Amino acid sequence: MPVILRWNAAETITINFNPSEEARTVVVDHEFYETFSLETIDPRPMATVVMNGRTGYEFPADANAKLAVVLRLQTQRPWLRKFNIGIGSEVVDQSVFIFP
Repeated sequence: MPVILRWNAAETITINFNPSEEARTVVVDHEFYETFSLETIDPRPMATVVMNGRTGYEFPADANAKLAVVLRLQTQRPWLRKFNIGIGSEVVDQSVFIFP
């Protein structure tokens, strides 16, 4: 994940999953949406769930194939921004600086 971005610029985050027999989930909190406008998710999630104040985008299980999820974003506000992002229950604090 980049740590320095430009305000009002398009950004892309790619999340790579290993093969799994369980559904794969990308998790973000509400501060993520104050930092970015989520333009598209590719491939489209099979479900969107809210859990513990976070949004989870679920993707189907596939024990034989890796999965790359691409989030296409637009930066929202300049300056230092903090949010949570993760995979399943492994969520981390992330900081980015958005130049005006």
